[in-house]
Amino acid sequence: MAASTSRSIPSLDGLRAASVAVVIVGHSLAYLHGEANRFPYLQLSELGQSGVDAFFVISGFLITYLLLKEKDATGTISLRNFYFRRFFRIFPPFYAYLAVVGILWVAGLARQDVRAFLSAATYTWNYAPHATSWLLAHTWSLSLEEQFYEEITFICHRDRSLRSDHGMPNDLNWCEYSVSEGSATATSRIQMEDRNHAQTAGTRKCIA
Repeated sequence: MAASTSRSIPSLDGLRAASVAVVIVGHSLAYLHGEANRFPYLQLSELGQSGVDAFFVISGFLITYLLLKEKDATGTISLRNFYFRRFFRIFPPFYAYLAVVGILWVAGLARQDVRAFLSAATYTWNYAPHATSWLLAHTWSLSLEEQFYEEITFICHRDRSLRSDHGMPNDLNWCEYSVSEGSATATSRIQMEDRNHAQTAGTRKCIA
């Protein structure tokens, strides 16, 4: 029987959609002046944080599942094909958005600074101290994901005993450390640790 070529898991797609929905609700509460600290708005805001964590867990699980699925089927992982797919999935819409932000900036319709813009464009927002921009602040999550994807692909490609007590689990510890420790401030470092642990939690669940 031919192996399935699907690159999605419908149940996880539903969970990701639910995670995104609660994050949107959580962010929307910021516009309820004077209400954000009252019931049930405070609880909904915390639920939004949980949505972020859930999204990263699912992301870590899914990317590891796809990499291991390819390795089981072919005996290897094509880094070229992986990054080719990532390029056409992420880069066009993201850089189109950055282009719009850049145009608004040049036209004087949006306040930006060079540090924030370059940090977003290079997926290094978590490494940029004091980078602030309402239009680009959300790129911290994309930066974290792209850094994680870069490391996890090489780990899966290199390690032979992916589901053993050695090798990959130890590399995941390094992956958690290297991404979160690069964060610019103590506060962002704690936030990045939480999110990066969520991603590697998904990976650990996949290889368990």
